[in-house]
Amino acid sequence: MRAQDPASATPDYEQALKIVLCHAPVLDLEQVPLGDAKGRMLRRSLTADRDQPPFNRAAMDGFAVRSGEFEQDSEFTIVGTVVAGGVHHETVPPSTALRIATGAALPADLNAVIPIEKAQVDDSVDPPRVSFKCELLLI
Repeated sequence: MRAQDPASATPDYEQALKIVLCHAPVLDLEQVPLGDAKGRMLRRSLTADRDQPPFNRAAMDGFAVRSGEFEQDSEFTIVGTVVAGGVHHETVPPSTALRIATGAALPADLNAVIPIEKAQVDDSVDPPRVSFKCELLLI
């Protein structure tokens, strides 16, 4: 067996990266209209100047309630549903809950979402009712 010539040895990752970066040109910074940006790369990080979407939204499927009304094993009447991307415009009466999907806008008068996995729904009554087997954790 012949010894391998050190000049022809395959570089490891770090060595290869240094070689490539030494030979890669640094492109000038240019601004282009958004429509012309397809296929290009950002040279700097992009930071949003506002939250998107600009409203509080449910991070999980569950039931939206008022945290001040929540007690373990308490029951709420289900008065509606907010679908993903949807908005509930009506005032929600006290001691009631809304079914809410991930991404749906949280109504202004409600401030907590209980995960659907913690809910026990009674659909045998009209309107249906829901109770929760959990503690409310406020963040």
